[in-house]
Amino acid sequence: MKDFGKRLKEERERLLMSQAEFAKVCGVGKTAQYMYERGDREPSWSYMDKANEAGADSHYIFTGTRTGSDWAYARAYKKMLYTVEMLLGLEENRLEEISLMVIEEENQLKTTGQASYDPYNRAVMAWLETSTKPDRCIDLELLARVLAEIETYVAAASVTLAAEKKAKASIMLYRAFKASGAIDKKLIEETINLIRS
Repeated sequence: MKDFGKRLKEERERLLMSQAEFAKVCGVGKTAQYMYERGDREPSWSYMDKANEAGADSHYIFTGTRTGSDWAYARAYKKMLYTVEMLLGLEENRLEEISLMVIEEENQLKTTGQASYDPYNRAVMAWLETSTKPDRCIDLELLARVLAEIETYVAAASVTLAAEKKAKASIMLYRAFKASGAIDKKLIEETINLIRS
């Protein structure tokens, strides 16, 4: 407990805060802060959460090991993932379940030398399908132009194209034009002729 208190004090000082300031941020009195730093008392989890939010390295306080870039990257990825979930309206925390599948596959690969990532890939695709805001990923203006160009070509060439084939052509062409940044009428013609044959 003495080492814990010493590291807690180091972190408070690193943040350039007095005992009173740090205690207030963490929701305790100055006497409690003094007792924690002496190693006479153990703080609550809510205290440690608030200390962490204030910028203290709680991992260091508990273990004596500073968190490195792996810890920072993990926190950054978690924050980025949360943002993606919010923007796309995806089911929250579902990726954590999917991550466990990857860990299982990695363990299987280590023990048997074989692994199949198909279940993981299907789970990711199913998760993405839960999006309540898929239009955030799609350039709706470009998609509308692609559909209009396909309809124009089909009508002008008097081509009959099943709805399923038209949908496949739309997706393929949308991806190509999204990557290139321009609609290519020759590519539309070639794609329709290829799909209908």
